[in-house]
Order: sequence, then C-alpha cells, then structure tokens
Amino acid sequence: MRLFLALLLSTTLLLAAPVPKDKAKPKDEDALLGNWAGEKFDDSGAGKGPSQEQFQKLRYVFNKDHEFKMLTGRNDEFQGSFKLDTTSVPKSIDIELKTPFEQKLLGLYELDGESLKICYTLRSDLNRPKEVKAIKGETYFMTFSRVKTEEKKDK
Repeated sequence: MRLFLALLLSTTLLLAAPVPKDKAKPKDEDALLGNWAGEKFDDSGAGKGPSQEQFQKLRYVFNKDHEFKMLTGRNDEFQGSFKLDTTSVPKSIDIELKTPFEQKLLGLYELDGESLKICYTLRSDLNRPKEVKAIKGETYFMTFSRVKTEEKKDK
C-alpha cells in the first residue's frame, strides 16, 4: 500500500510541475511596437491610394500606451491611437487618427515576425473587412516590414 501511495504522489507531482516552454512568442501588442516601412499597397485597381513609390516612403510607428504615428515622407505626420483585438478571427486593428484630422480606420491584420499585413475599408460607411485582402472599391491591402534599428557601436 505504501508503494502505491508513493507512486501516486510522485506521479501527481510530475504532472503538476510546470512544463518549460521554448522561447515564448511575444504577444502581438509587444511584437507590433516599433517602426514599420511600407512595402506593397494594393487597392485592387480602384486607383484610390498612393503610388507604390509614395507608399514605400510611408512609415507606421506603434508605441507603447497604444500611441500611433503615420509618417508619409512628405513632412506630413498623422497621430492617434491603436487598439488590437487578438481574439477575433481574423485579428482586428482599429486606428483612430486625431491630428491633423479625426478618422477611425477599421481593419484586420496579420503579424508574422518582421512582416505586417493590414487591410482597411476604403470608406467609413463600410464595415470592417472580412478577409485580409484587397477587394476593388471596398478595401486597401498593405504590407509592411519592420525597420531595423542600427546598434550603437562602442568606441
């Protein structure tokens, strides 16, 4: 009987012990922080957005405390806030611009390491997109890559 209790106790302790995880994947809110450079813009031929050359000058900056900046490369700066919903499928993002004008952008996003894909509705009277892709007359689809910061060299 003692042997049985000892086996039962040791099995219980083994099962209750925490399982070491490999490198934990950062939460999207942490992984999104930083500077992102525009790579590709697609409005599915609607002709409503920037040229590829203009889009590649675009920078999105996501800061802690949910602060957001959009730098256009033409001395324009848009500021506001962002909110993620990682529980929705697909995951959603809301960007609320405050300056120089107020506008709320409802979108979807996919974040994969150094790559960020965002899809927004073209018009404010449309609901959030259903898929992360360009649909003519309805959505923009944008791809960004993380801007790597240069490490400071000790002299």
